[in-house]
Amino acid sequence: MASEVLNQVKEAEIKADKLVDDAKKKAKDIIDAAKKESEIESLKAIDAAKTHAKDIKDKAKAKAEDDKKPVIAKANEDSEEIKNRDQGEIDDLLEILVERIVANGNS
Repeated sequence: MASEVLNQVKEAEIKADKLVDDAKKKAKDIIDAAKKESEIESLKAIDAAKTHAKDIKDKAKAKAEDDKKPVIAKANEDSEEIKNRDQGEIDDLLEILVERIVANGNS
């Protein structure tokens, strides 16, 4: 009878060890799956952030392009106006400037 009880205790210990081993394996599998899922989610979040940053950059670049168009157009107009001025008018302006510079320099 004592040996029968010992056999039952040994069988119970073997079953308990197997249950513990199975639980450890299941826990490891769950942890591994969670790590893999978190890596995937992290990569998705990084990709989304990169896409968002690129969109912001592209919008800023497009706005800068739009904002510079009137400035360049005005500069071109001013440039053409200067080019189209009568050479005599430019010569007169230069002469006046030289006279002022000389006059102020001799003070």
